[in-house]
Amino acid sequence: MAKSGPPLVWPRLTDWPGHTVPIVYLDLNHWIYLAQASAGLSSGSRFLSSLEACRSACRSGAARFVLSGSHYMEMLKIRDPAQRRTIADVMEELTDFAVLVSRVVITELELEATLNRFVVAVPPLPSVALVGRGVRHAFGINSEHAAPSTGHQGTDT
Repeated sequence: MAKSGPPLVWPRLTDWPGHTVPIVYLDLNHWIYLAQASAGLSSGSRFLSSLEACRSACRSGAARFVLSGSHYMEMLKIRDPAQRRTIADVMEELTDFAVLVSRVVITELELEATLNRFVVAVPPLPSVALVGRGVRHAFGINSEHAAPSTGHQGTDT
């Protein structure tokens, strides 16, 4: 008879784990394959059905595609601007720049949630959205308290 593990302790996030739409995280190599398919390259022809499935899931709301800070950092390593643009176009189409919050923020919240089982931290860390929008959210920077923008209100891509 197998013993079950301890109960899961979820950090306080504003939209998880109660979110009902699956979150889809693709590694950069998969974004590259989808971009090749989108650009009509022969190297991407075998990924065309995957691209169409992703587009369909995105349009129907059956899945929510997200990026992370790692994607932004990995994209900087791609030297060819045309290749970066092609990948970014597919990323934008499927995610609208939805990103997972920084791993550092998640780790802090997970640690707080675990410790709160024994003693409540005073003051507790604030709730944050697991999925937000733009590069600032990907690196744990709260855009609401950021310096005034240069005219692109509501976005920080």
